[in-house]
Amino acid sequence: MSIAINNGTVLTFDAGTVLAKGSVLIENGVITYVGTQEQKADTVIDAAGKTVLPGLINLHDHVDRKSLRVYSRSIPFKEQSDKLMEQSPIYLAFHAAKNLYDELCSGVTTIRDFGLFGSVSLHAKRALADKVIVGPKLLTSGEPIAMTGGHATKWGSIEADGVDAVVRAVRHNITSGADVIKMMASGGLGKYPEEDPGTPELTEEELAAGVVTAHALKKKVAAHVYSTEAIDNCINARIDTIEHGAFLTKRQAVRMRELGLAHVPTISGLAPIAYQRILIGQEELGNQILHDIIDRISESIRISAQNGVLLGAGTDTNGEMVEELEMIRDATDWPLEKVIATATVNAARISDVNAGQLKTGLRGDVLIVDGNPLEDLNALRSPYKVITPTAVVDGRPMPRGVRRAMLEGDA
Repeated sequence: MSIAINNGTVLTFDAGTVLAKGSVLIENGVITYVGTQEQKADTVIDAAGKTVLPGLINLHDHVDRKSLRVYSRSIPFKEQSDKLMEQSPIYLAFHAAKNLYDELCSGVTTIRDFGLFGSVSLHAKRALADKVIVGPKLLTSGEPIAMTGGHATKWGSIEADGVDAVVRAVRHNITSGADVIKMMASGGLGKYPEEDPGTPELTEEELAAGVVTAHALKKKVAAHVYSTEAIDNCINARIDTIEHGAFLTKRQAVRMRELGLAHVPTISGLAPIAYQRILIGQEELGNQILHDIIDRISESIRISAQNGVLLGAGTDTNGEMVEELEMIRDATDWPLEKVIATATVNAARISDVNAGQLKTGLRGDVLIVDGNPLEDLNALRSPYKVITPTAVVDGRPMPRGVRRAMLEGDA
């Protein structure tokens, strides 16, 4: 099967090449032509007046939990999450199928999922491969690995104490089909203030054992981490990607750049926790989270950007890709092409997927939008068509989350 996209403004993310009236040809799921000559194919899409770019890569998600983006006006996120995670994996699988399709329609063509429940995402990956359901390419960690009683253990994380237990957990996840390993290096925000994001959890030795084991089996490792001390543990252990990284310092960013480690801040997934607290009347706590955590994550993005750390875009449970890009833009003041690169070419480097650019030989993951996102990121909320090797779908944006609704005055 072949698909030609003609007459669009083509953003290749390949050495900054932009084609004012370009064409892209996809044959059997692989890009075989990018240029200015109009192409013929089994399916031809006229992209006149539209922008053609690589499909977006979401580097941090929980695909069976995205319903939590639809915010409650009365129940805090923690209670909503607890209630959802009490449901059976079979029920959550239906959530995952819906959420995967919704994200695909919004322009996301690859998701790196970090479990909760990991068994759901592992089976979802198989269902996608077998074309039972339709959605983005799915990379999954299985269940995250945490210390006993650590972050998200009530939501499905594997409890592992000591080097031997961590090694067994990593090998178990990879044997079960994991593409990447997720480790919990500190407390988190979901149950704040009862849970302290600043508390280190898995030790440097435990993290290092997980990294060595995963790397020996050709898998990367990501770490949920907030505090400066826990980030040091992760850097010393050679964790491949720092997820969140709220209290990152310049010293640490320099080391990350030197070691080739990446930063996935997920700020759009964390800020809604604060905004939802404000919405339900817990204004003091919500503003405390904004000041103590969200402002620091924004600062950590700026520090990473200024010190050459590879930045990638991910939404976590509550976020949305365009909002993530907007918040990265606000923190860095980068040109929009560089901002969008965090969800395309940068994200492909971080996740080792054969995508993220419009370039011959890469996977045929393509997003067509109305408008030009190099002029206004909001154009990414107007997806026209989304193309992957297994599907062509009509675009539609993700529903607004609580942060945007409140900022726009109609929550």
